[in-house]
Amino acid sequence: MQKPFTQWLTEQLKPDEERDLAKGELLFRAGQSVSKLYLVLNGEIHLVRPLSHGSTLTIHRALANSILAEASMFAPHYHCDAVAQCNSRLLCYNRQKVQQQLRSQPGFSESLSVQLSAEILSLRTKLELANIQSADERLLTWIKLQLPPQTDTLTIDRSFKSIASELGLAHETLYRSLKRLEELRLIQRQPDTIVLLPEYSKQ
Repeated sequence: MQKPFTQWLTEQLKPDEERDLAKGELLFRAGQSVSKLYLVLNGEIHLVRPLSHGSTLTIHRALANSILAEASMFAPHYHCDAVAQCNSRLLCYNRQKVQQQLRSQPGFSESLSVQLSAEILSLRTKLELANIQSADERLLTWIKLQLPPQTDTLTIDRSFKSIASELGLAHETLYRSLKRLEELRLIQRQPDTIVLLPEYSKQ
């Protein structure tokens, strides 16, 4: 079985340092020179880009035991901002040392390729969603894509403001869409869940 990239990383290399970030603190900015690869030990870091209407678009969510900025491994500069969504702790690895391991360890390189392939699929889904002009339909499609198999109930594990950022919508727009979809009886909202109602399948 292919070992995940995080396992290869922690087995093959020692981090240069351990870093703590407070909620809202920047890890790096777009345009800054790339020097590190990061492993999130706990917390949550978002890669974000500003949008014209004043909100941000979340490109990627890095949760506990996930890698951050691997897409910039061979780029001269970071392509977006990295912002802590809560108090977070990370391990920082020297980029050149990681690159050396990738060249000398085929398994290490393959595990990174597997991870990047999964991220490409995720980004394609984001692009498909972004091409849906209707905010209501974009939200409905996102809910359907997030549903676990054989269920109509989605557990909400983050704020709607965060979800709006992932969908490239202003959070006010998202709240209006949620209200309309409830009024149309396409969804039912509960404190921590959204239920996709049978009426949606008729659309």
